[in-house]
Amino acid sequence: MKRKLITWYIYLRKQLWRWKKRTSIQGQYCAYYILDKYFLKTKSDDYMEAYEKVIDLTMELMLKVKIFEQCEVLPNREDAAFFTLVRLTFFARKDMREAIYEYGKNWEGIPIVKAYIKKGFVL
Repeated sequence: MKRKLITWYIYLRKQLWRWKKRTSIQGQYCAYYILDKYFLKTKSDDYMEAYEKVIDLTMELMLKVKIFEQCEVLPNREDAAFFTLVRLTFFARKDMREAIYEYGKNWEGIPIVKAYIKKGFVL
């Protein structure tokens, strides 16, 4: 019984967190930009400053997190783009999330993004 209550508490907290911070249409297009530039490599020469700033913020956060230091892994720009994509997809409405998945269907990392979202791992 206690385990079920804890599971429901975690689930409700996750749902409330999602409801509190929603991804906007601009966030959806930022996810498309990240998929195009970093993972699908269809527009590798494209540069949008507003979207790159979001990735920069994630990169700064990754450098502050101690788990990367403990594993002796230096995060790179592509890792920051991946975690930004996970965060944008996590906070997106269900229809937006499905549109992002559909947009990146040719990329083999979409199942990994889905797994991160299912577990609630957001950086």
